[in-house]
Amino acid sequence: MSLLPFAPALAVLLASSLGLCAQRDREVSKAPGWKCYKAPNEHVVWRAKTGGMSGGVALWQEKVLVGSNYHREDPKTPKSIQDGGAMMCFDSQTGALLWQSVHPRLPNRVNDMVGFVNSRPWLEGRRAWYVSNRGELICVDTEGFRDGKNDGPFTAEELTGPGDADYVWKLDMIRELGVFKLDAADAWSAICSPVVLGDLVFCVTGEGRKPTGEPSSAPSFLAVNKGSGKVVWSSRAPEQAIMYGQWSSPVIARVNAQDQVVFPGGDGWLYGFESKAGELLWKVNCNDPSLLDWWGGKNHRFGWRNGEMKHFFVGTPTVQKDTLYVGLNHDFESPQTNAPLYAISLGHRGDATAKAVRWKFQHPEFGSTYCAPAVADGIVYVLGHRAVLFALDERNGEEIWRCRLADNAGGYGSPILADGKVLVGTDDGDLVVFAAGRKKKCLGRFELPGPIYHAPVVIKQAAYIATSEFLWKLRLPE
Repeated sequence: MSLLPFAPALAVLLASSLGLCAQRDREVSKAPGWKCYKAPNEHVVWRAKTGGMSGGVALWQEKVLVGSNYHREDPKTPKSIQDGGAMMCFDSQTGALLWQSVHPRLPNRVNDMVGFVNSRPWLEGRRAWYVSNRGELICVDTEGFRDGKNDGPFTAEELTGPGDADYVWKLDMIRELGVFKLDAADAWSAICSPVVLGDLVFCVTGEGRKPTGEPSSAPSFLAVNKGSGKVVWSSRAPEQAIMYGQWSSPVIARVNAQDQVVFPGGDGWLYGFESKAGELLWKVNCNDPSLLDWWGGKNHRFGWRNGEMKHFFVGTPTVQKDTLYVGLNHDFESPQTNAPLYAISLGHRGDATAKAVRWKFQHPEFGSTYCAPAVADGIVYVLGHRAVLFALDERNGEEIWRCRLADNAGGYGSPILADGKVLVGTDDGDLVVFAAGRKKKCLGRFELPGPIYHAPVVIKQAAYIATSEFLWKLRLPE
């Protein structure tokens, strides 16, 4: 999840206004820097043009998928399509564009502020599932029409020209389920990334709080048959307690030999469901009781006092064995706040708020996070919104080391672990590489011409990463 897909000067201005101005750590400044402004070169295998904004990257076999906005040089294309979203599929070896789906922008900007696909797709075999900028849960054939088949029940007119995508099914959550899809801000279009377990695909619908305050009867969370697109079960939690929007993503956990799916609710509660039938097993409140509600009187969102309001989830939780790690935040245009990273013990039942919290981490340089933590070998790596990477002890949340990654920038892309390395991007275009472990050691940084808002995907010493306008394949150092 990430912020500000606009000009670097604007990013610096807002970073300054948010109190992010600081010098990056000498450990990063002294590390080797590899300039990656064109392809091919020593470190860039290829780069491919996207539509000017880029979402999460997913890789399956020979294909790389990335959400973006529509990109094709065609002045005859209708404006709703030019301003709309796209899911783009590239050849992982050559960077050639194989196909793209196209999703025209919704007419109401409250529901589709920026008009691009920010959802990271889930890939499995010849299928990919993602959420469009129009609030559609979509299944596509990863071969497109290259296999000569139409895998879905759509006519040629419904598969309109510029997309070339082979849709297997679509679930329009706005039209069919009555969802009020509330986007995050003018600066960003936060969308759930679905997850698949067995025959089900799990999805946060994006149901948000209506400006009029009227009650909602739409579901906030869905379990959908991955083959047919039919809803198997759903949940309205948190019902009327949604603070603003719901932009985080679910995560799968296996606890005591039972599969669970965890929904991060827009009320700041975590909800754990039995995956097949949707029985609510447990819930945990991640807000301190002393914090103020968003709505009503002087505490209304647009008149709040910084640091005193409740928080909700933006980054995706991470599950490691019997523990879930998750941070909280606010929407992207609100004043920055301080909110803890939680370690939640799984395996409890009912309202587990009083007994499930193993530890909480807060630090002035951490602030809060939009990111998913990465966990391995007893260490939790998490990036705060002030672009400081923390390594924490998995047992108790105590700091092992920290490193400021950038000058006058923020951190919005989740760190990942690969081959004994930690990779993390910043919105000033640095992909920084650390040695994983209890000693801080920066191995180097790739300098890219555009902000990085999402985690890279790494396989066989190659990293696939999206900046605002390009998808890159980088050759990692040994």
